Amino acid sequence: MMNIRKLTLSILSTFAIHPLAYGEDGLYLGLQGGIVANDDAGFDDATVAGLALGYEFLGLGIADVAVEGVYTTTVDEGDAPDNGKWDIDTIALFGTLRTAGPIYLIARAGALHQQLDAGAASTDDTGLAAGLGVGASLALAQIELQYTRLEEDLDYLGLTVNIKTPF
Repeated sequence: MMNIRKLTLSILSTFAIHPLAYGEDGLYLGLQGGIVANDDAGFDDATVAGLALGYEFLGLGIADVAVEGVYTTTVDEGDAPDNGKWDIDTIALFGTLRTAGPIYLIARAGALHQQLDAGAASTDDTGLAAGLGVGASLALAQIELQYTRLEEDLDYLGLTVNIKTPF
């Protein structure tokens, strides 16, 4: 029992003081999942999952600036009118600002392309998207809860885990 405690304490200490701890500029990878709400009548939420690739390049003391590429795809279709289903794929490029500290606020804005399929209908749209969130830094990881307005009638609420890379 004592060996397990020592091992656990040793591992946690290593992560707590590791040189790649958040706060340094660099590349990070993110996994995310959440729901996309479609405000059109008769549509239920769809569940999406995705990947993010970001680069933190400017520390301002009170905040860090990053650029992020994000891709999401539907993993559980939402219900659509007339007993149909709908799904969505998105790809976006965001500028992101994170305030300093272990618990922080997030603001992001950028360009987003989406393809929404509902039954036999399909739409492609490119436009601006923006969002807000809150996050927590935990050694090598950031855990973030974010709301993003994809377009006038589409909202995304998701959880992201970002992992700092060695480059």
